[in-house]
Amino acid sequence: MKTLAFAFLIGLFIAFPIFAQSDNEQAVRNILINLNDAIQERNVGKFSQWANLNDTVREEWKNILGTGEYAQYPIKNYTIRSVKIEGEKATVRVFWERIDAKTGKDLIEYGRNHRIFYFKKIDSVWKFAGIPTAENELISQIMRADSDDERQIILRAERELNTHQALFVIIFRMRNEGNLAEVDHYLKLAEWYGEEFFKKTDELRYVNNLVNVLNARAANQKTLGNYAEAMRLYLEAVQASSDILKKAGRPIGGSFLTFINIGGLYLNQGNLDQAERFATLALEGLDGTPRERQPVLFYSLYTLRGDIYYRRGEDEKALESYRQTKDSISFGTGVIYLKQGKLTEALKVFQYFADITERSIAKNEQIDLPGSVESFSGLTEIYLRQGETEKALKVARRAVEFAEKSKNPELIYLARTMEGKALLANEKPLEAENAFRLAIETVETGRQKIIGGEESKISFFENRVEPYQKMVKINIGRNHIPTALDFAERAKSRVLNEILQAGRIEWQKVLNETDKQKEQSLREKLTELNRLQTVLKYQAEGDQTRLETVTKQIEQTRLDYEFLQTSAFANYAELRRARGIGTTINQAEIAGLIRQPNEALLEFAVSDDQIYLFVATKDKSGKLNLQVYPLDGRTPEIIDLANDYRQRIIEKNTDYKETARRLFDVLFQKASMQLTGKTSLTIIPEAQLWNLPFAALMTPENRFLIETKTLKFAQSLTALKELQNIKPNNAKVTGSLLAFGNPRLAERNISQVRGQYRSDIGDLPEAETEVLGLQKFYGKTSKILTKSDAREDVWKANAEKYRVLHLATHGLANSIKPLYSHLFLAADSGKSNEDGLLEAWEIMNLRLNADLVVLSACETAQGRANTGEGLIGLAWVFAVANVPRVIASQWKVNSVATTELMIEFHRQLKSSGNSSIAKSLQIAMRNQLPKASFRHPFYWAGFIAIGKS
Repeated sequence: MKTLAFAFLIGLFIAFPIFAQSDNEQAVRNILINLNDAIQERNVGKFSQWANLNDTVREEWKNILGTGEYAQYPIKNYTIRSVKIEGEKATVRVFWERIDAKTGKDLIEYGRNHRIFYFKKIDSVWKFAGIPTAENELISQIMRADSDDERQIILRAERELNTHQALFVIIFRMRNEGNLAEVDHYLKLAEWYGEEFFKKTDELRYVNNLVNVLNARAANQKTLGNYAEAMRLYLEAVQASSDILKKAGRPIGGSFLTFINIGGLYLNQGNLDQAERFATLALEGLDGTPRERQPVLFYSLYTLRGDIYYRRGEDEKALESYRQTKDSISFGTGVIYLKQGKLTEALKVFQYFADITERSIAKNEQIDLPGSVESFSGLTEIYLRQGETEKALKVARRAVEFAEKSKNPELIYLARTMEGKALLANEKPLEAENAFRLAIETVETGRQKIIGGEESKISFFENRVEPYQKMVKINIGRNHIPTALDFAERAKSRVLNEILQAGRIEWQKVLNETDKQKEQSLREKLTELNRLQTVLKYQAEGDQTRLETVTKQIEQTRLDYEFLQTSAFANYAELRRARGIGTTINQAEIAGLIRQPNEALLEFAVSDDQIYLFVATKDKSGKLNLQVYPLDGRTPEIIDLANDYRQRIIEKNTDYKETARRLFDVLFQKASMQLTGKTSLTIIPEAQLWNLPFAALMTPENRFLIETKTLKFAQSLTALKELQNIKPNNAKVTGSLLAFGNPRLAERNISQVRGQYRSDIGDLPEAETEVLGLQKFYGKTSKILTKSDAREDVWKANAEKYRVLHLATHGLANSIKPLYSHLFLAADSGKSNEDGLLEAWEIMNLRLNADLVVLSACETAQGRANTGEGLIGLAWVFAVANVPRVIASQWKVNSVATTELMIEFHRQLKSSGNSSIAKSLQIAMRNQLPKASFRHPFYWAGFIAIGKS
């Protein structure tokens, strides 16, 4: 929300005495001359003599004249252009000739050099009333006009001013008020203006006007949540800017506005890297531009950068950016203070903007709807934290009022969520449920309008799961356990479920030839850069400077590729067709997942303050028994305990048993009666619980959990159901096992040290032994490749032909960009189009026919524990690629121990017709325990079985 500037004292009426004049116009002129002389001289004493300022306003003018606008751009001369006397009111147009104090050059501007002095006669005495810019007066005239004909007359008469900019100010105001129909009306007027005054005489300004129109139309679509159409219009604006840049040799201001707006669109979808990329493009383009020449652009730019840093958790950078907006109070600072728990400071900020809204309403003035929603929502959160629930509900309903008027789904989601929280705090669960349902409706609708691929949908949903979590709580409170579980499921693995139900969108196939060439060129560039980065990163004596340069080039190329994908969804209508909302599992289907009486399904639902454990079992008659257990302790405490335990295991700390026992009690003790006799557990973790080594928890009998229970994991119950239904193309399957072990990169200058862990590049002789040892289990239809033969291009060419895929290699998880997690395979010295990095996004594009993938590498079960989707990484993408079962690791595993564990796992899987990966892994782990050197959980507890049995 823009701060109200006091510099021109708009609307402030200051009385002062004047000499009686018989001629009203001359009297006004005399007063005006004295005021202008005082301003020109920057003499607050002289100004005060004529204005009779009170102490507060005098101090303000002292600052304005001393260090503010008039100090930076002093007035060299002034001209009175016109004086109008209308009854008891007078309006005087003044033109100021100004200079830049730093450079001494003339300041050539439009509206800011044209000022309107207002006067009002009170008790027969003329009184000074304020100094807006002439453009502000022009805006008022345009909006008061009764027809477009009248508006066109006004616009033609005011060519001395920056009249087309005035139209865009009106458009901005109308959009902020939710009056989108009027926005469209004024956009047509702006188009007329460009055609009328610029097209034949000033091509640069004509294109700039066109770009501004396109940006405004896109902003309308963004307001309505139509992201694809918004991006299409932004791309059209980018093209127009690019064309005129090539022709005129210099950029137009509208191009930087487009970059900022595209960055804002990406921010809405949760893509912070792309948002920052376009913010940086705008910042670089505006370098050297005086801020006062483009105040709106700079305000928007620094607000966007602040929002990006805030979302990343970089609070200090965010605060610095918000302060760069140059507002006396920035809304963004209030958001940061709230996050940091500084409620007093946050309250001052949100109350400041809320008061502006209320004053504007009282005066029947225009209000900023987005800012109003955000400020009243911020107040709601503060009052809730302070326990003032009635106040919270009152301001939450104000936020809803403004949000509904705005028609903006993002604002409606925010306001309805805050309303629901306030109603819940006021013990009105039925009304809260309605508010949360309305918030959820906006999320579900918005998800269908996201542009881009799977990662875009994941990012969008990540910060919008709170109403789902609250619905879990409400329904548990009402003992509606099936409904509570349904909402828990709706907040998990949504993208994976929809892919499994409807298939992936293969966006590359719809591209025209030009875009196909761009896509291929970018992929080839990534291959070349990845190959070079690997050499630089792992050679004996690395060139750190060059490595940093290549790494930056990789990041830029990835962003270029991602932008091409986004552009495709905006430009190709077939990619924008609604795909429908995936369905969640029902009770009958849940019961169908429990095939034996000893099985139990356990799903965790994590919110900010509470963790729930849903448990589904069958009784002796085969009837489904679905219960829920609120865990003891607040969410942060439980997560901290889980993280502490994981760290103890990774560090091979021997002091872990007490924590392991305590965690078992916290997670399972309440459900112990229902779990009695259940020896096969399917666990659905959430958030950081995905990182917990459940197998190494200690039971009350001081035994590891894996000793008495088989453990299997899934992204959600719905995903587990869908994985059961995967149907491979058996006609393409010709072999039993494809195993790659100890791949060796061909570059001779890479250090070939022996690798103890399957993370850093090095020779892995145990991995080679591991895959060679599997042949005896799978026979002649297996294919085993090692060292230089274990190439990426060979794996891709053969992977769809085998029932089991086993990869014993180095692995690297990327927790920030999980789809760039990768497995190292051999590269063919640049002879193929592969770089030796089998990346997660590449796997996602495959259609495999394997029943099982074993990822015998480091951190293959790692990635990003994404709120709303689960753990995104290598294990996740194999499910997308049509593989129903995966064995993966949670940390950097020891190579020797892993080889023994993996060989034993396959022995168990193939013996006695045992096809359960969970049971086979359990036996393999238990067989490690008697070995003194491998008894510590570090050596065996890091592997988990994910997917169907």
